[in-house]
Amino acid sequence: MKKKLLKDTSWKSQTNLELEDILMLTELCMEGNFFEYKQMYFEQLEGAAMGSPISPCFSEFLMQDLEVSLTPPMISDRLLLAYFRYVDDIFSIAKRSELPQILVKLNSYHPEIQFTHETMENSKLPFLDAMTNVK
Repeated sequence: MKKKLLKDTSWKSQTNLELEDILMLTELCMEGNFFEYKQMYFEQLEGAAMGSPISPCFSEFLMQDLEVSLTPPMISDRLLLAYFRYVDDIFSIAKRSELPQILVKLNSYHPEIQFTHETMENSKLPFLDAMTNVK
């Protein structure tokens, strides 16, 4: 988020807050997220809480940063032949032989984020809870 706010300063016309104030307030929103499961209480230590209004913003910041830092080299190296994203689901085209290398690169982005994949079988590929038919 800090990278994004440093790069695009249009937010300054909307508030008198300084960058450090925004970051401190955001951190406050991210800390102290508790939830109940089976009559036990837990504190979420990593990431944004599901259902929190701030979670989609952070997910989008993360995905945009990942796209800017990791996907251009993989596209220029022809590891990824196509790349499309819908929220946090990625549809890409790559050679099967390149898949292990792609997963290593993506999974090195952040230790708490691990990517999974589906491969095409019989010209069909699941994506966004739908079965796509590729011809």
